[in-house]
Amino acid sequence: MRSLPPLDNTPAPGLWIDTEDNTTIRFELSVDQATGTLIRDAVWQVARAADISQARAMVMLILGQATTSVTTHLYTAKDIPGAPVFHPLTGVLTEQAAQRLLGISERATDMDTAATAHTPAYTPTPAIRAFLVGRDWCCRWPGCGAPALGEDNDHRINHHQGGPTTPANMVMLCRHHHNRKTDLQATYLLDPITGDVFWLFADGTWAVDHAEGPLAPVEKRWVQTYTQRRQRRGERAAARAAAQEFQAYQEGAPERVEAHARLEEAINQADTDPGRAPPD
Repeated sequence: MRSLPPLDNTPAPGLWIDTEDNTTIRFELSVDQATGTLIRDAVWQVARAADISQARAMVMLILGQATTSVTTHLYTAKDIPGAPVFHPLTGVLTEQAAQRLLGISERATDMDTAATAHTPAYTPTPAIRAFLVGRDWCCRWPGCGAPALGEDNDHRINHHQGGPTTPANMVMLCRHHHNRKTDLQATYLLDPITGDVFWLFADGTWAVDHAEGPLAPVEKRWVQTYTQRRQRRGERAAARAAAQEFQAYQEGAPERVEAHARLEEAINQADTDPGRAPPD
């Protein structure tokens, strides 16, 4: 794993260790967001690969009982200057964390191309899967918040029935809800334009699940407005600072006039009284 660049003006990492009782010890670690995101990805990937808890995965990593190659996915708009950067587990990154993580990134994938990509295989390409994660962000079953990063990519029309492996025919589902869909407890329609999923359940009820990821069309508009708001916020802050400086200048005008008058008076007196000491 490539090393992160050093941090400036950021608190040093903190580690607190407490003995809670005779059988357990509590560890609490505090690090900057970029470092924490990499640690989180490493722990999450080991846990998923070994089908163990994240706590157990962290213990194994610390004790050298497991290793992993960390893959960190970042999403940002290429056509919007200053656009926010998203991570599938952390969410919106701070500007500092985003810059540090982007600075060590090794590959960029065009999500516009991935949005319409096809493959004849059942398993989507890494680019297609990355698009699905970035569009869906979590399991698309209504009300399920399982992160899409570790879930199944489901074909709406089954692959063996001719369904293509392409984002317009796929959504992310957790294993539990994937099995329920496979068991025909529910079926769905996917709007390929908006990414919205319309579910029809066996009892005749229906529900709509809206795409929430940064690649969803409605979220793309939010990214633009977010960037515009951040830019306007900076402009307003600069305007306020300039106004405060001008106000301070105006408020000091009488003092400056009085000081100037005293200086002129002293100069005039010096001209009429050569032996008088000059003013301080």
